[in-house]
Amino acid sequence: MTTPTRAERNNNFGNLSYIAPPAVPFDGQVGLETGENPNRFGVYSTPFKGARASCEEILKKVLQLGFTTVRLLIEGKPDASGEKKGGWAPGFENADEPYESRVCGTINDAFGIAKDDPGAITPDTDITNAVKDPTGQFLEALSGGIFIVESGRYPINLSQTDHHAAVISAMTARGVKNNGV
Repeated sequence: MTTPTRAERNNNFGNLSYIAPPAVPFDGQVGLETGENPNRFGVYSTPFKGARASCEEILKKVLQLGFTTVRLLIEGKPDASGEKKGGWAPGFENADEPYESRVCGTINDAFGIAKDDPGAITPDTDITNAVKDPTGQFLEALSGGIFIVESGRYPINLSQTDHHAAVISAMTARGVKNNGV
């Protein structure tokens, strides 16, 4: 039997930090992780709600906060001192280039694009319009890439159906027009 990863045990495939009151947490956050890294990661009630929370956070970072490339999304933006802030995966915890390469590779694989193709997604490709793809396919591939890096594999307890439904639900919650495909 496969041992669940921390992300799988927590239904938190993007390893989102716990959102403490008085801030309003994502729907479905039911607690704070108590295992390997207590007092950091949120726990979600279902795989769907955990996936949706990650997708909502991606949309917020890209569309509202201006993290418009995979590199900015993962590494963050430099502040006045040059220190990168707000990224998905702090550089002190993750090697940025392999993380970004894996996420871009997952996106390109999902669309059948070779990494050396001129149309391939790279860490510096502007993804602003792509995350608004009305089918949700780009956001699904992007979030799937993040889930693979954060879990070390595609989460064993997240079905493709739930992942896609979480993408569409997150797009709706964030006001991104979609056709529900």
